[in-house]
Parts: sequence; structure tokens; C-alpha cells
Amino acid sequence: MLFGEFLYGLRLNQMADKYLPLPKSGRGYKPKDFVLPLVLMLNGGGRVIEDIREIKVDEGLRELLCIEKIPSSDAFYAWLRRMGEGEGQMQRLF
Repeated sequence: MLFGEFLYGLRLNQMADKYLPLPKSGRGYKPKDFVLPLVLMLNGGGRVIEDIREIKVDEGLRELLCIEKIPSSDAFYAWLRRMGEGEGQMQRLF
């Protein structure tokens, strides 16, 4: 919970939606829907994408951090693949 509040203080959600590509359809997940759970999962000791389920089932944490949607592990795999395609999209941020 404390680390999640720290991430909100850093405005991680706003930066993710500003600098990462938005979904091409109106139905897709926004980048913040991937970034916050992924960072929380990694900080919590997760080692594989399937560990994201631990955050998905933790209703208390999701309620306290106002996390409404968490994509499936398959959606995470697809999103990470898209982020890694091309000419180093993430390098343009730095």
C-alpha cells in the first residue's frame, strides 16, 4: 500500500498515459492499467507475469489504490511485446 501511494505521488499513472502509446481502440487498456500493477507486482517479489494475479485477487489493495482494471496475463504479454517492437520506443523517453 505504501509503495502504491509513493507511485501515485510520483504521478506514475499520468506519466505512463502521457509517454506510452495509448490503445488504438476505445475499448483497450490504457498504459497506466499495465504499468502500476506491473511495478507493484515486481516490487512485491513477483518473478513472472502470472504473478499479477496476486494483485488482481487482493481486493483490499485494489480498493485502497483505486485500481479498477487489471489486464490478464495474456494481455500483459501482448502489451510488453508491443512496447518492445520497433526502434526502441522506450529510449525516446530518456
